[in-house]
Amino acid sequence: MAKEVAAAKQELIDGTYKALAVPAQQLTKFLIENIGAQGLRPQDLDKIKVPAGGGSAWEVPTLKGPEPVKVLEGIVLHFKDVRAYWASKGTGNNPPDCSSSDGLVGAGNPGGDCHKCPLAQFGTATDEAGNPGKGQACKQMRLLLFLRQDDMIPMIINLPPTSIQNAKKYFLRLVANGYPYYGVTTQLRLEQAKSGGGKAYSVATLNMGRDLKPEELEKVQLIGQAMRELFARATVQESDLANG
Repeated sequence: MAKEVAAAKQELIDGTYKALAVPAQQLTKFLIENIGAQGLRPQDLDKIKVPAGGGSAWEVPTLKGPEPVKVLEGIVLHFKDVRAYWASKGTGNNPPDCSSSDGLVGAGNPGGDCHKCPLAQFGTATDEAGNPGKGQACKQMRLLLFLRQDDMIPMIINLPPTSIQNAKKYFLRLVANGYPYYGVTTQLRLEQAKSGGGKAYSVATLNMGRDLKPEELEKVQLIGQAMRELFARATVQESDLANG
């Protein structure tokens, strides 16, 4: 055990991610032992969202409270596109009336094929006052399972509709250059934009940091596999849609 700790410390000195300095099997064992009988749930993970009102800093949960961060850098272990629809505004943390965990098939009211659903058509959105908007009543979001350098377990980053196109373009650029999304570090920044009505909002931009070393990539894949089932159950709340 002492040799493992010493090796982990050396890897940290060399700049390796904290979670990658521990054998993946050992990390998953720690999770099982420390979480308890109910297991780890998606809602147990810290969540970061794009700030409202055109904010320029991410609010990252820490042991000492929320910390403003200009650039989020980490490894995307998984991502998925989801959808959610609330019939009433201001439901806060209540579950959606209809949702889709894959962005394709909805469960609830109305449910069914998301591509054919009237609520997923542009121009069906309404604002807080009930006025019609250009967006979709059923919001599309992209969730990133994101591992930062100093964290032992990942967090979830929620990208609202206004940031999804930037995310898709970034992932395609990675493919064009021969990188899997989990084979590099990703940097997320915030830029301010304005709606047609002049309302300021923030948009996430994504860029590559560095490519991972072969030994890092191997451990990232093991951790990603261990977290895959958990991430598949991740959902969203209306409060995640500050920029929606």
